[in-house]
Amino acid sequence: MNTCNSKIKKILKTFFKLLPFALTLAALLWFMVFGREISLEDIINYSPKEPMAAAFFIWGAYIIKSLSLMFPLKLLFLASGRLFSMSAALLVNLTGMFLILNLQYFIGRFSGRDLTAGLISKYPRLQYIREERNNNTFFFSFIVRAMGILPCDILSLYLGNTRMPYLQYIAGSMLGFFTDICFTTLAGRYLNTPGSPWFWLTIIINACVSLMFILIYSLYKKKHRQKI
Repeated sequence: MNTCNSKIKKILKTFFKLLPFALTLAALLWFMVFGREISLEDIINYSPKEPMAAAFFIWGAYIIKSLSLMFPLKLLFLASGRLFSMSAALLVNLTGMFLILNLQYFIGRFSGRDLTAGLISKYPRLQYIREERNNNTFFFSFIVRAMGILPCDILSLYLGNTRMPYLQYIAGSMLGFFTDICFTTLAGRYLNTPGSPWFWLTIIINACVSLMFILIYSLYKKKHRQKI
């Protein structure tokens, strides 16, 4: 049994080590198709007309995005808002986010321990996160996502490499992204009419929610220091 588990772990470790190279190749192919600048209209125009095929196309874009900086994540939120009904768009975006968070976490988890040192040297803010992390890993995972302190991919790789408990990581991360996904997807539905009050309302509310999370975290830190 132990031998079987060891073999499975070895296979998974090899898979997640090779996955970044496969995704890089996929990103290069994507780059060759779309060109140097990838816009929202490019994604929409190349998306299949049939809804299920369009959903798989967007999920494929999420997977490619998981280890590339070729286009911002919000572009996919907006694209889904344009391509699908609101309920379907939310389902597509939440599923895509779940895929990204899992891929990046397990790539980080099965990478060498030197990954953390490399990420901290390149992104000094991770050192601050390392110092702030406490026993309440669910709240930590939630709040750093909600505040948008660091890019999604960098933070996921780091949290995977530092062995954050998976269930607390994925639950906190999904909840932290939830409001941003909802409001950005909704904004995508009104993107063709930027003069619409609904478009600006979604943008303003999303910004206010982000500020609210920053305030909550500031109050939490202040209360925690007082206890110490």
